[in-house]
Amino acid sequence: MPLLFWTLLVCQDDAFETRKLSTIPDEAIVRHVKFSPDGKTVIYCAIPPRGGDANVWRNDQKGDDFNSVEEAFFSSDWKTVVHRARDGNEQYVVIDNKRGEPFETMVPFIFAADGKTPICAGRDVSMRKWFVVVGE
Repeated sequence: MPLLFWTLLVCQDDAFETRKLSTIPDEAIVRHVKFSPDGKTVIYCAIPPRGGDANVWRNDQKGDDFNSVEEAFFSSDWKTVVHRARDGNEQYVVIDNKRGEPFETMVPFIFAADGKTPICAGRDVSMRKWFVVVGE
């Protein structure tokens, strides 16, 4: 099977430049593709067609493997990437490829008024307490 790439054609000062941003994993189903405004970063979810581990990619950097991943988002300054993921019965908030503590239930995250800080609420795996998760 041929390799596929995310490339971006950039026009600046009447000159064109092609940038290779990422190699698409072999046979992956790609969803939720987003490019940064400066054209230097692409993020997307890669899901195997016949089961297996799903992950979020940032350019050629593969994120942790999970049973499922949700759409990833950039912060307003385009520096932070946040998504939710699930492994078995545990759910996680993942910030810049750093997996947070496991939760049994989570609500969708939002960004704080500064547009940079992700916030989410989750109930711990003992199902006794709710926590608010605030990113860095």
